[in-house]
Amino acid sequence: MRIYTAIFCLLLSAAQSVYAQSTHEKEIEAFRNEQQEDFFGKESRFNAKEKKLLKKAAYFPVDETFRIKVSFSELSRKDTVVFATSSARMASYLKYALIRFEYAGVACSLYVYQSADLMKQEAYKDYLFIPFRDLTNGESTYGGGRYIDFRIPADPLNVYLDFNKSYHPYCAYSNRFSCPVVPAENVLPIAVKAGVKMPSGKSIKH
Repeated sequence: MRIYTAIFCLLLSAAQSVYAQSTHEKEIEAFRNEQQEDFFGKESRFNAKEKKLLKKAAYFPVDETFRIKVSFSELSRKDTVVFATSSARMASYLKYALIRFEYAGVACSLYVYQSADLMKQEAYKDYLFIPFRDLTNGESTYGGGRYIDFRIPADPLNVYLDFNKSYHPYCAYSNRFSCPVVPAENVLPIAVKAGVKMPSGKSIKH
């Protein structure tokens, strides 16, 4: 009887793992479809020539290991920081929190920011922003780094960061856009092979 119970538990665990993976893949597929609508839909900010270049963009395979439970520490003092951008414009953000995690035995940390302008809008009052660079930049991803959108967590003790949802800023595709430059404090010592990538590993701007 104990043997059958053990086998049943193993099968149940395997089934739960497959279900979780399937659910995660569907979530990422929906995210990518939403991004494609942003690129090519009626509200797209790209012109016809830029859209042709966008079709060269690609993605890493969905990787569950890059959906990571992190330590989320909201900062008691939220200093205003001014980001340089890809143009002469400067962008103001609040340094909102620090997240820490470990990947493949490597300790990592990223600061989380809140836009001083967007936080005034009801739809974005809980919107957070994580710009980052990693060891894939300039090889399989845009040299300037990538972003992840985030929300103020309802439960700070149960926070996951999903790099499968990382994306390139608009300025990776066109010089017409102005995007915040990733700060030095948000450079990761690992290769994040998840999320969006570029076939050439370089900007596809014309």
